[in-house]
Amino acid sequence: MINIILSLVCLSCISMFDNSAYATKKDGVVCKPTPQSFDNFEPEIFPKSNNLLRSPGGVPAKLFGEKIVIRGKIVDENCVPVIDAKVFAWQRGGDGKYHYTPLKNIAKDSNLIADKSTSSFVGAGSTSTDNKGEFYFITYMPPNEQVEKNAFISIRVEHKEFDMFETRLIFQKGADEATPPEFITFALDPTQGKEAKEFMITLPGRSKIRSF
Repeated sequence: MINIILSLVCLSCISMFDNSAYATKKDGVVCKPTPQSFDNFEPEIFPKSNNLLRSPGGVPAKLFGEKIVIRGKIVDENCVPVIDAKVFAWQRGGDGKYHYTPLKNIAKDSNLIADKSTSSFVGAGSTSTDNKGEFYFITYMPPNEQVEKNAFISIRVEHKEFDMFETRLIFQKGADEATPPEFITFALDPTQGKEAKEFMITLPGRSKIRSF
């Protein structure tokens, strides 16, 4: 059972409840693009599931950490929802390690790669945005570690009308003071209980749909 329904808002991204994240141009309202951030620990293969907690094939659950649901929305610079975008997520588990085989050789021998037998946590997943540009992942609250100093989840977005986009969600709770504010997430007014929040990712560029 999921303990927390948690979504996030990137300070650089447009909040669905805060007009300060909008910029006004001659042709109307636009959304500020989200900054990119890249990570060396992208998995070699992304599971085709938005549940990062369970391995496929009925593997018994053996989990360690605080379960959460993150909910997001993807828009373009005109604030138009990006429909049918592929969204990929990856992160470390409650033990501070990645529970999959990384794509890049630089990460394969890292001490941050976990023994797969220690948990059923997958640590990576994929999904698609719906007709409102929305998506969600079931996962753990990522740990704060000395190496990174911040709890974060890496996100990659792919869509035929946009360049591949990668960023990260950094949780406000426990964020390092030196963290650039555009990557820090924060709570909005709750809509689904005290701990409900949301985040939005704005892709640079504009889709063929000019308004919404």
